[in-house]
Amino acid sequence: MSFTINGIQHIAIGVNNAIAAAKWYKENYNFTTHINKSTEDATHVKALTGGRLQHRTCIQIANIHGSGGALNLWQYTSRPQQENKVAYGMLGINAILLNCFNMHQLQMQLKQDHIPSYPIINPQGNAALYVSDYFNHNAFFTAITSNNKNAINSGVNGAIIGVSNVDESLAFYKKIFPNLLVEYDQTCKFSDLVGAENKIFRRLQFSVTTQAVSTFSAFLGTPTIQLLQAVNEVNVKRTYDNKFWGDVGIMHIAFDVVNAAALKTYLQQAGIPIIASSFEQVTGSIIANHIYIKDVDGTVILFTELLQMTLNKKWNWHLKITAKNQYKRLSKWKLNLLGLQKMGH
Repeated sequence: MSFTINGIQHIAIGVNNAIAAAKWYKENYNFTTHINKSTEDATHVKALTGGRLQHRTCIQIANIHGSGGALNLWQYTSRPQQENKVAYGMLGINAILLNCFNMHQLQMQLKQDHIPSYPIINPQGNAALYVSDYFNHNAFFTAITSNNKNAINSGVNGAIIGVSNVDESLAFYKKIFPNLLVEYDQTCKFSDLVGAENKIFRRLQFSVTTQAVSTFSAFLGTPTIQLLQAVNEVNVKRTYDNKFWGDVGIMHIAFDVVNAAALKTYLQQAGIPIIASSFEQVTGSIIANHIYIKDVDGTVILFTELLQMTLNKKWNWHLKITAKNQYKRLSKWKLNLLGLQKMGH
C-alpha cells in the first residue's frame, strides 16, 4: 500500500514556559484550541536529546477556524532550557509562515498588546506582516483574499529553512515531495528579512500540492517551504549548535501522513536515514506513528500518522482513524467539536 503526505501537521517550538507560551500564542496568533498536553518522558527521541531520557511538557494548540498546522510547544522539565538566538541563513528553521485574512485587525490586535509588527512586501509582491514572538521566533503573515469571516489568520502553512546549498536541499526535498512546485528562485538582498536587509541570500520557495483525500487534508491546506542560503558566507552555524533539540528555538516541521509504515520503507529505500521512529506512541490523549529524519543540513523533519485523538474531553468523544476511514475527510461538525476545546486563560 502506498503512502500520502497531506500538509503540515504542526511546527514544534522549544520554549522555557509552555503554559505562558500557549497563552501568548492564543492571545496574539489566535491559536485558541487546545489539542493535547503530554508530560510523558520523551523515550522515543533519545537520539535527538543527547542520547539520554529527558522529561518534558508538551502542549499542542491550533487555530481551528483559520485552518493550517498546529503549534507544538516543548519545555524541558529535567534540565534548564537553553536560550537561542537565530539569524537568517543559519542552518535550521528560521521562521514560520502563516496566512492573514484581515491584516488591519491583526495589526490592531498586536498593537493593543504592545507587540511590534512590521508591514513588508514579500518576494512575490504580496503584502505581509513580520512579527517577532514571545521567544524571539520569526513569523510572517501573508495577506490573502479569503471568504473566511471566522478568523483573522491561519494556522501554520510553511517555514523558512536555512540551508548550506539550495540545489542540494531542493534535490533532497524532491525525494519526499516529487510533485513540488518551485514558485520563485532569487539571489539578492531581501527587504522583508527584517534585520538582515543588507545581506545577500539565495531564496527559493516551493509549494506542495496533493490530490489525496485524508482526515485533515482539506483543513491543513497547501504547505509552502522557503530554502534560504546565505551567499558568500562560510562556516554557517546551525540553529541548534551546542544545544539540545528542544531548547528554545523552532525544533522541527511535522507533516501529516497516511501509512507511516509504507513511508518508512520508502525512506529506507531512498537512502534517507531515519533518526528515530515509534509506532502507536501514546502522548497525552493522542496515539500516533512517528518517523523522524534530518535534511542534508541536520534540520529535523517529522512525519506523523494520527491514529486516535480526543475531539472533546468533556464528553469523552474520540476520533479513531483506521484503514476504513483514513481517506475520508473529517466532517465539519467534528472539526467544530474539536474547536470547542478552548485554551484556558
